[in-house]
Amino acid sequence: MKTTIILLSTSLLLMGCMKEELLPSSALEGGIWKTGCSYSGSGSAYQINTASFSGGNFTQSMTAYGSSSCSAALVKIDNTGTYIVGDKLTTSDSIELDMTLGSMSLTAMDATLVTNYNAATYCGYNDWSLGVAKSVAGRTCDTSTMASVGTVQYDIYHIAPYSIPQLNIVQGTLNFGYFDSTHDGTTPAKRPEATWGNFDYIRQ
Repeated sequence: MKTTIILLSTSLLLMGCMKEELLPSSALEGGIWKTGCSYSGSGSAYQINTASFSGGNFTQSMTAYGSSSCSAALVKIDNTGTYIVGDKLTTSDSIELDMTLGSMSLTAMDATLVTNYNAATYCGYNDWSLGVAKSVAGRTCDTSTMASVGTVQYDIYHIAPYSIPQLNIVQGTLNFGYFDSTHDGTTPAKRPEATWGNFDYIRQ
């Protein structure tokens, strides 16, 4: 009980010391942004996402897990490419982000999954190996066709600014656009308009 009270008091103290601090669009760049272990919204799958932006190049990864502990990886998808930061939306503080796909790879991290992928000739391959990445850009995997190299995703991002001087944190929480059937990011007109309901990224 005493430990709980101390932790609660510490949390309240830090919250009291937090303050909003406006961040420039360049705050997106440098370092690695990472989410916590979050429910993927499908079945019993959980995932951890990472993203980095620097010098006009980006990398993004999604690692899927079978439990809420995110302790045993099942599969990992890695994307790389180039990006352009655009204008601020007139309807919110979000900023336009256009990302052009340069590569997309999938890595099976689970032995059973490797067996299943080979049996199904998943993504057109029947030589999957544990921990070995395969290029899947433009390929049909099960019933889904992956984006091709050169595809542009018209997205947005928003960094909710804050600072905690005691922890040397001045970074904010990063969110990307919320996609739906009418805002799927396939054209500038279908760019997302909001970031609500999306994963929270914290700079590492």
